Amino acid sequence: MTVLDTPTTAAPGTVPDPVGPPVTGADCLMRALQAAGTDIVFGMPGGAILPAYDALLDASAIRHVLVRHEQGAGHAAAGYALATGRVGVCMATSGPGATNLVTAIADAHARSVPLVAITGQVPRSLLGRDSFQEVDICGITRSITRHNVLVTDAHEIADRVLEAFRLAADEESGPVLVDITKDALQQQVPAPGIQYTPPAQRPGLAPAVPAIPAGNHADAPLTPESVTAALAHGAEPPTAYVVGPGGHAPWAEECPSTLVGPTGYAVPAALGAAFGRPDLTVWAVTGEDCFLATGRELATGALNGIPVRVAVLRRDGDRPQADLVGLAESMGCVGMRCTTPGELDAAIRRSGTIQDRPVLLDVVLS
Repeated sequence: MTVLDTPTTAAPGTVPDPVGPPVTGADCLMRALQAAGTDIVFGMPGGAILPAYDALLDASAIRHVLVRHEQGAGHAAAGYALATGRVGVCMATSGPGATNLVTAIADAHARSVPLVAITGQVPRSLLGRDSFQEVDICGITRSITRHNVLVTDAHEIADRVLEAFRLAADEESGPVLVDITKDALQQQVPAPGIQYTPPAQRPGLAPAVPAIPAGNHADAPLTPESVTAALAHGAEPPTAYVVGPGGHAPWAEECPSTLVGPTGYAVPAALGAAFGRPDLTVWAVTGEDCFLATGRELATGALNGIPVRVAVLRRDGDRPQADLVGLAESMGCVGMRCTTPGELDAAIRRSGTIQDRPVLLDVVLS
């Protein structure tokens, strides 16, 4: 990785910069992201990171996906990374925005997922003063990242960001966090010439086929195993599966390539996979608690026309039941309740005809 003063030719991974007026640190950030091959950033704006969002408006090669919560941004970036083999990128503001990424960063670290998290930080003059929304996110994430760094000078932004991509994607892959102060994002510096050679891309997610026989599904009760069988034999290929607590046991045993994660993982990770691999039919299979933790991200899918499918497995009981079908429809999605094998089969078939929004199946187990 080299930062040149006056590059004269463009090459893969290179963003040439003509002689001209100074640029902001936020512009340096966007140029580095583009040089690293970033095409999607999952994020949510806030005060300290707003200068980066201003620069993002002019970075036409990068698509920003506005999530409902920063945890969703982190899991979506991880799902994108695992599905595509590329580095996933998420972005958040300082304080609570940054700390909301921690669960997703910790999960990415545990499973060596290539992830770069960009966070805004309060201006340098306010560091260490318990300023509004100031959190030492580098200290918080030191044990759950491959590397993290606080950048307080715009001259260093491009190098630090490209170093993050190199570390995230090398043989010992994992999450890297770059925390940038707001004044560094606003600082004007000479336009950097960025030359960067991305690491070799990892293999993306292969379509998954659980090794589960169809059996006599029509007469079987609705169990996690029978739901798995119904999806395996009824979903349109090529299909990828993302699972969370409450629905993952049969998948982990029968389909090793399935993406498995913690509570709150399934829906946003499935969205990230669907954004990165539109050639795949992506199913999220999870329990009610996992869904309710981050199910708001269905609205992200609806706003972007992403036809991810979600099967929520739960049991009727004495406690009040959330109206998951109504919740899905309130976010612009299609919701269907399934209480019998026949209803489940019909819902799976119908989901294959819906290509412009997410679909939720509320599956009531026997």
